[in-house]
Amino acid sequence: MITIVNEQNFKVTLCDIGASIYSLSFLENHKEKYLTLTPKSIKEFLSSKQYYGKTIGRVCGRIPQGHFKINDKEYNLEMNEPKCTLHSGKNSFAFKKFTTQIIKDTHQVSVIFTLNTDHLCDGFPGRLETQIIYTISDDTKDLDIDYLANTDQATLVNLTTHTYFNLDDCQSDVLDHQLWIDADKVGHMDDNLIISKYENSPEYLNFKKVKFIKDNLFDQALVESSAKGYDHSFLFNEHKWNYSPIILKGRTHTLEIYTTYPSAVIYTCNYPSGCRLINAEKEKQFQGVAIEPQLQANDIKSMTLESNERYHHQTKYRFK
Repeated sequence: MITIVNEQNFKVTLCDIGASIYSLSFLENHKEKYLTLTPKSIKEFLSSKQYYGKTIGRVCGRIPQGHFKINDKEYNLEMNEPKCTLHSGKNSFAFKKFTTQIIKDTHQVSVIFTLNTDHLCDGFPGRLETQIIYTISDDTKDLDIDYLANTDQATLVNLTTHTYFNLDDCQSDVLDHQLWIDADKVGHMDDNLIISKYENSPEYLNFKKVKFIKDNLFDQALVESSAKGYDHSFLFNEHKWNYSPIILKGRTHTLEIYTTYPSAVIYTCNYPSGCRLINAEKEKQFQGVAIEPQLQANDIKSMTLESNERYHHQTKYRFK
């Protein structure tokens, strides 16, 4: 574990397993106010399929039938969900140990996690070097994440961080959090939550006007779906670095997310683990909301990284 506290009393605790965020919090009035769902048990954090704060890779999301083709070569992955490979399977980046380097200067700290994976590791072609870099500055309440990768042959890469947010110290669920997303289109999913295309958002998936998460969460279309809540990919109208396409607001704090990625998955903890959290006796349904910026779901072309290319995307969490 690596813990950093800056001059804004913003505390970040990272872990080398999964190049992950263990917790984000503020130190206020001699107490720690958490911004994320954090299991009390380290063992639960490391092994849980809830992917608390983990880096997801090589590919986040679902690969239908665990099958894909690159440059006329076909590859098959182990399927860990019905009719798909979810988050790259049971031995994905989320459960691997990264090497760690810490770089400090006068006003900021960067933690660089590095992982080298071999050709056909977890079924993916190409040797891949991956770096996840977290940067915390003294004068902001921001956490910057850089995702970098290079390969010796064409492969798939789509990296994200699976952090669950609850901006009110987990004292209640996130139903009364307000959410705004600058997205007119959302992924159309089948019963196995596999996205086939993007389409105009129906009203219950439209966050262009600020809504409470609870406003449409219990609409029949969601309640009767396999998702049992929000587990959807939203395609941003804009995705430039100086623009925030997602804003989440609790009673006590607000989160703005900036990213170079074109989309994000929003997941409302529909299937809770029931584990004990640092600041809650039991994780319940809708206890947190995961916000996962990433490349466009099920778009093999955009996920393909060639041997002469460098993968680099950025996401910023800005707390207010």
